[in-house]
Amino acid sequence: MFEMVLEGALLGLTLSLLIGPVFLTLLQTGIESGFRAGTSYSTGVWLSDFLIIFLMYQSMAAIAAFVDSPNFMFIVGIIGSFILIGFGLVSVFSKVDSMSNIQYVKVSYAKLFAKGFLINTFNPFTIFFWLGVNTMIITKPEFTPKRATAYFGSILLILMLTDLIKILLAKRIGQALKSLYIIYIKKVGGILLIISGIVLLYRVYNA
Repeated sequence: MFEMVLEGALLGLTLSLLIGPVFLTLLQTGIESGFRAGTSYSTGVWLSDFLIIFLMYQSMAAIAAFVDSPNFMFIVGIIGSFILIGFGLVSVFSKVDSMSNIQYVKVSYAKLFAKGFLINTFNPFTIFFWLGVNTMIITKPEFTPKRATAYFGSILLILMLTDLIKILLAKRIGQALKSLYIIYIKKVGGILLIISGIVLLYRVYNA
């Protein structure tokens, strides 16, 4: 059992170091709106990961058949690309009032939760990653439901802990920066989200 926990923890740590739309948006949210806002966003991501893992583990046969269908990448890719581009445009064109001191943006925690959930859920790379992990699990006889729970639980626990650390660091960075730099970070984060959405859209149409 300890082996499963250690193996899951290492995979979770590796996943936490990957830089993508979820990671960039997490840092941006933490810097401009603080710890609670960043945690609200992350909670949406965590719930998304949990549901994807749970549903895949419980219905691997049906999911495998669906993924093999030609419409899977197209449907998920289109939805995901528009979500990424939409959130990116909001970040690029929204404004911060003060230019001299940090002004934390008032946000809706419910909206941030939904934002994290949607960006993570409709990211095909997230789905394929967890699909690959679940496929590995079910092909190994030694992975009983109890061992699988320990394995996935350790992954999610590490992701939660590292996300909280990222939010704390982002907040401290934000306290040391002028709001002008926050605007730059926000714009860059938004542009990267738009680029990610466009690249995803391109791949979908040329798959």
